[in-house]
Amino acid sequence: MLLTPSIFLSARRTAAFLESEGVGILTRAQVHSVQKGGEGILATVQIDGEERQVRAERLLVAAGRRPNTDRIAIERAGVELDEEAPCAWTSTCARTSRMCSPQAT
Repeated sequence: MLLTPSIFLSARRTAAFLESEGVGILTRAQVHSVQKGGEGILATVQIDGEERQVRAERLLVAAGRRPNTDRIAIERAGVELDEEAPCAWTSTCARTSRMCSPQAT
């Protein structure tokens, strides 16, 4: 996935809205088990080395993966990597290469 500043802003706004509606959001949680019961769901998760149980009406799992940009010679395609994170640089139009368009900045 190509990450642009507008995507980060949208994600923050979406999270803030959901939290204002009472939705709890756990990030970087490793799920150990999930059990469905009469009153919803009980999940056992580990966050920052601490195991805890979370009860909820519903469960949404969004699984991500670490980028492998360090192993695929992406620079040979003219794609620049962000120096602070292992993700591709994108223009405001989500282009990954300045070679595609001289105006893409």
